[in-house]
Order: sequence, then C-alpha cells, then structure tokens
Amino acid sequence: MEPSRILRNVFSNWGGFVLSAVVNFFLAPFVVHHLGNTLYGISVLFLALTGYLGMLDLGVRGALMRYVARFHVRAEHEQSSNVASAAVVLFGAAGILSTVICLLLAFSVDSLPIPESYRALARVLFLLAGPNLLVSLISGVFSGILMALQRFEPVNLIGVLSTVIRAAAIVLALSAGGGLLALVWIQLLTTLAATLACAWVCFRVYPELDVRIQNCQREFVLMILSFSAYSFLLLVFDPLLAYLVSLLVGALGSVALITFFWISANLIHYSRIIVGGISKTSTPLASALEAQGDPARLRRATLLASSFATVVVLPIAVTFLLRGSSFIALWMGNEYGELCGNVLWVLTIGLIFSASSQIALATVLGIGKHSAVVPVFIAQALATLVAAAFAMPRTGLMGWPGPSRFLTWW
Repeated sequence: MEPSRILRNVFSNWGGFVLSAVVNFFLAPFVVHHLGNTLYGISVLFLALTGYLGMLDLGVRGALMRYVARFHVRAEHEQSSNVASAAVVLFGAAGILSTVICLLLAFSVDSLPIPESYRALARVLFLLAGPNLLVSLISGVFSGILMALQRFEPVNLIGVLSTVIRAAAIVLALSAGGGLLALVWIQLLTTLAATLACAWVCFRVYPELDVRIQNCQREFVLMILSFSAYSFLLLVFDPLLAYLVSLLVGALGSVALITFFWISANLIHYSRIIVGGISKTSTPLASALEAQGDPARLRRATLLASSFATVVVLPIAVTFLLRGSSFIALWMGNEYGELCGNVLWVLTIGLIFSASSQIALATVLGIGKHSAVVPVFIAQALATLVAAAFAMPRTGLMGWPGPSRFLTWW
C-alpha cells in the first residue's frame, strides 16, 4: 500500500469527522428551537434506546474487513464473496431481530417516561426505527468491504454528502412545520440512499465480488463469528465502562461531579476520534500485509502509524495541559474551569500514552490476535474500579486514577 494512499485515507477520515461535527454543532440548536424541549427530549430517549441496538453489529464488520482484505490481496475472490455473503445474512438476521425489539418497544411506550399526549407518536417512531436499523446494518457490509480495500475516500464522501443532504432536509422540513416524525423519515431515506451508493461503489471497485444469499456457507459464518465474538467484547467495553465510571463518580462522590467529569472526558473522547482517523486504516492494512507474509513491513507500518498518532496528539495534549482550564471556563463557564481543568490535566496524561496503543490495538485486530487483549482490558478495568473505590471517598474526583484509558481506547 502506497504511503500516499494511506495519507489520503487518514485525511479523508479527518475531513468527514470535522464536517459532520460542524454540521451537527450548528444543526442541534436549530432542531431544539423548532421541536421544543419535550419533543427533543423524546428524540434523545428514542436515539438512546435504539442506539444500543446498533451493537447488534456484534463485531461482524471488523471480521468482514479483516477477511476481505486478506482474501483480496491473495486474489481469492470467491472466498471474499463467501465472507461478504455470510456478513449480509448475519446483518440481515441482526436487522430482523432489531425490528422485532423495536416492535416490542412500540407496545411498551406506556412504561417509558414519555408524556401521554406523545405516546402515539413514540409508537410510530419505534415502528420506523426497525427498518432504519436494518438498512444501517446492511450498509455496514458495503462500507466495510470498501474500507477493507483501503477505499476510505468514497465511504467518507458518501457519509459527508449524506450528512449535508440530511441536514438540509431537516432544516427545510422543520421550517415548513414538520415535526419529529419527519426527521425519522429523513433519517430512513438518507440512510437507504447512502447504502445504495456504497453498494454501487463497492461493486465498481471490486467487480469480482459476488454477494448473494446462496453464497452464504456455514464455515464462513462460523469464521466471522469466531473473530467477532472477541471484537464485540472490545466494542461494548468502552460504553459499558464509561457508564460504570459515571456511576462510581456519582456513588462515591456526588451526582454533580459526573458533570465535571464528563466535560473533561468528552474533550479526551474527541481527541481520540482524531487518532481514530489513523487507526481505522491500520486494521485492513495489517490484514493485507499479514496475508502477503511480510512481517517486516507490518512492523514498520505499525511503528510509523504509532509515531504519527503520537505526533498528532501531542499538540492537543500540550494545549489541554497549558490552557485546558481557560478553554473550559470560556466554553462552559467560569464555575467549571478549575475543577474540570484539573480533571482534564490528569486525563491528558493517559491520552498521550494511549495514542500509540490505539494503533497497536487496530493492528492486532487486523491480524486476528485480539482475543489476548480482552483479559488485559478486564484486568485494567478491575484495577481502576478498585483503586477508585479506595481513593474517591478520601481524595474526591481528583483521586480518580486515570480513566481516559478506558473511556477513550478507540
């Protein structure tokens, strides 16, 4: 893989993230203003409940990227087709399961904290959420194949166009008097359009690919699941531990401290997303180099990417260390500056050292050796929780022993 291709992929990832962040930054207050607090609160609850169903990905896309990258570089196109077909079946099954769950949620609206006058609307939203999740999961097959081929540019371009079109449609719909239901339809239609676009580009880039349900074979389903079982654990580890961290901060300190902690943790999270623009390219690249039997190039690529990630994150870290308190005070208010700045200072130390480990983890996923990482995560989490239980009652929030390693590993 040419260095120019890798750099284009990295900058493409960064460009997609920046544009999406800017669009969402300006769109959020517009949506809140037009929907009102109650409807916007319902939308947040709706997204939270359905968002967890997105975890029905079960790590399948990571397995798809690894094996397609491996088989493509070996010109074993029939194997790639079988893996892709198995992934479609698995994602289709997950989508059907999510649709059933959304149907059950639609009939359980009365048990949710939703005002009675909005419950009929909430039922319709959940009924539409099922097809939306199904389309999103199927889209993961084609975007995963493109990323396995190191074609991040079309994936990000489609994502950017989808974001811009969705934002424009939302502005037009709300300006014309539309409500939350219109936003869900816009989400469904733009997701479907993005899926079709990804599929079209995928078959243009990889014409030898033959994705059909008939090509789904048991051995390839088991091969994907054997890989994805551990990657799924790594996938859910971050959000699960993030909530445990918040619960412990609230239980051992106070609920108010959670706000101070999350303000700082979110800044670290966004910094880690920037590093993610590099680490995402490392997984398929590692798979391809392993398949070529070139461990020397694999080591060089990993070291180069790790060095690049550290160089990228260092200016951010220095800014947080020197001006974190001032930035938070200007951003959130003077009352948040000192404590959040101190917490950010501690979390930033973890950010510096974890940048290279993020690349290493992506590489380990690429070569299929990630199962050994899961016990390390568990041991690290237990050590942190035990240390927190000991330190928090004695030293307060600043006694928290560096949770950035867990909140922002990806």
